[in-house]
Amino acid sequence: MGDPSRTIWLCRHGNRRDFVDSQWRDAGRPFDSPLSDDGFEQARVLGRSFVGDQVDHLICSPFTRCLQTANEVAGLIDKPMHVEHGVGELYFDEWFELPPKFSEAAALGRDFPRINTAYQSVIRPQFPESEDDAWRRTSHAMQSLLGAFDGNLLIVAHGGSIWGMVRSLLGVDKPDIWVGLCCRIALVQDGRGWTMTDNGLESADRSAARWV
Repeated sequence: MGDPSRTIWLCRHGNRRDFVDSQWRDAGRPFDSPLSDDGFEQARVLGRSFVGDQVDHLICSPFTRCLQTANEVAGLIDKPMHVEHGVGELYFDEWFELPPKFSEAAALGRDFPRINTAYQSVIRPQFPESEDDAWRRTSHAMQSLLGAFDGNLLIVAHGGSIWGMVRSLLGVDKPDIWVGLCCRIALVQDGRGWTMTDNGLESADRSAARWV
């Protein structure tokens, strides 16, 4: 497909309930915390910051905090959500005791009606991942999404997966980015390749990034 000029926005999810409530537990899915109350507000602020931008496709991780963040954004920009496992959290065994399991898009669509249930995730991460595995996976996910979708993409993901996707686009090991909660990192493609136009800090005054 390929568009000679396009923008990719990479946004981290909002604040997690387990970050603000030490008593929160979900015995079945302790790794999959929903958003906190302020996390929902961060997501709405993020969504409002995209009103007026030309977002052609909205893609998100299958983790609840990303689905909830993307859902708030989708409602404000009136776009469907495409659930892509390839942009999900890094599957390090120190973070997960068992491989994370998720409902399929059709089931998720009952809770999040804006999900495009016809979209099939391109990548299913393997557990466990090493750091190199994670960078390869997120790079593959980014390149696959660029091939699958025309136009400008808004991707709601995690700190680690955003880091990996920026590495892939810029071809650098340590990109100068700030991946705060509900940040807005922007990269623009032209005939010469990809250029970062917002590293997350630049958008702090007009997005929810100020919440850290």
